[in-house]
Amino acid sequence: MSKKNTRQKRANKQSRMEKGQFILPKLNPRIIVGCIAFALCLGYIAIMNSIATEGFRVSELQNRLSDAQETHRKLLTKSAELQSLTRVEIRSADLALVEASNVGYLRPVDELVVALKTE
Repeated sequence: MSKKNTRQKRANKQSRMEKGQFILPKLNPRIIVGCIAFALCLGYIAIMNSIATEGFRVSELQNRLSDAQETHRKLLTKSAELQSLTRVEIRSADLALVEASNVGYLRPVDELVVALKTE
């Protein structure tokens, strides 16, 4: 009887092949489950790796931001120091500048135009 079953299976297989149907061998369900579990583990590892990489980049950017904020704070302090009135007065004394007593401003006249000719 087993010879008859094998002959019948072969005949069915040949008739399916002639019809263009694909024949898949029977796979052990344990192998399929194992392959799926392996693929899921690889996916999990890949996702965790990308999350760890992004976390590292975020911490690096946070460090750069805090450094930039510290530099900005120092520059604001230095700017305020350089623009202070006492510093300007001390610097003007060092340069022997004197206070102007008579200040006049030029008012442009619409009808007159002055040009400098260069040769």
